[in-house]
Amino acid sequence: MDYIYYVQKQAEYYRKMIVPIVPTFNIHSEFVFGLSQEEWVEEFKRFHTVMKSIYEDVCNDPISYGLPLYEVEKYHTHSKEARESLASVWRIGNILYCLAMSGEIVSGDLYVNTQKFDNMISEMKVKNKAYIINSLMKQGFYFSNWDKNKFSKGCDQFVVSYPEASRFLAMLKGYCTRASYSLKGTKGYVNTHFYILNYRVMEEKTNTLPDLELTDFENLIGEENTKFFRAFLQYIKKYDYSIGIEEDIIYKATFLNHKGKETGDYFRLTDYHYPQDGLLKLRLKLNNIEKYIHNCQWPEAIKESLLSATPCRHCKEECVMRLSFAFDGVEKDACRCEGDVFSFFSPKIEHLHYYQELFDLERECLIK
Repeated sequence: MDYIYYVQKQAEYYRKMIVPIVPTFNIHSEFVFGLSQEEWVEEFKRFHTVMKSIYEDVCNDPISYGLPLYEVEKYHTHSKEARESLASVWRIGNILYCLAMSGEIVSGDLYVNTQKFDNMISEMKVKNKAYIINSLMKQGFYFSNWDKNKFSKGCDQFVVSYPEASRFLAMLKGYCTRASYSLKGTKGYVNTHFYILNYRVMEEKTNTLPDLELTDFENLIGEENTKFFRAFLQYIKKYDYSIGIEEDIIYKATFLNHKGKETGDYFRLTDYHYPQDGLLKLRLKLNNIEKYIHNCQWPEAIKESLLSATPCRHCKEECVMRLSFAFDGVEKDACRCEGDVFSFFSPKIEHLHYYQELFDLERECLIK
């Protein structure tokens, strides 16, 4: 779907990135808040439904959440406005976090200290809280002493309820308590694991978070892309290579060599940085392409990708990152400074052996 605003695109990505829940998993005893393991898991499944609904609501009606509406067509992805809009989706999770951490569970409800809540909101730099609270009420939350835009004057405490499920807020309190061990300093957000509901974080009480897994990436990129991804991953194992998911970038799978070091090759699901998002991209680091490109025959899709490599801007007379080669009668000056040089979008499984050939040829040059 084509979205107008950056905030819509970011909400869509968070919705896609929510880690699929397994039937059972362990929760550290400090985070259960009176629930059995089974009850906690059941409420966490409900939380998945709630957050997916919220993210979808932001996609459809971002105005109601009071989030900054900067247009994709008008602002560059690295502009101040775009960054503000993208980061603003955190506000929703941060409101829930502040509610849980400034209140106590009493008979299934959350009794929140108003001053503590306001202080936390200020510390986490959450703007337009009234819009978000009003939107949460549409999602099934109830707030006492709330009058459309603010809490009643002189209100020292208010109560949050979730009438549909009396155990839901106890689970939320436990989940946010776990998140408090991994706060990102003063940056105004908790770790990405918590915005995408990674159930694996609940097993341990520690500042160290579990690694994201390849299945998380596969769930994001879809069935057809996963076929190519798995086939290529299986192939590079002959070099003792593996794939790792970066802690906060679930939509990027990075190649690791036998020493666990990043090679510069990776898979990525394209996002708002690209003219067309939602595509699987294979990026290959072909620093020696001039040594073998003239001996190869490739289909048009791969030829087009090679010839569309990011050109060198000649920022220096003798740039060590410049990569010159000739292919199909075309002289190219590519730039290795650019992350998109030699990127292949939506690689097809029927072309797998061509990509494997490129990968092999480059590795052979490195060995020599």
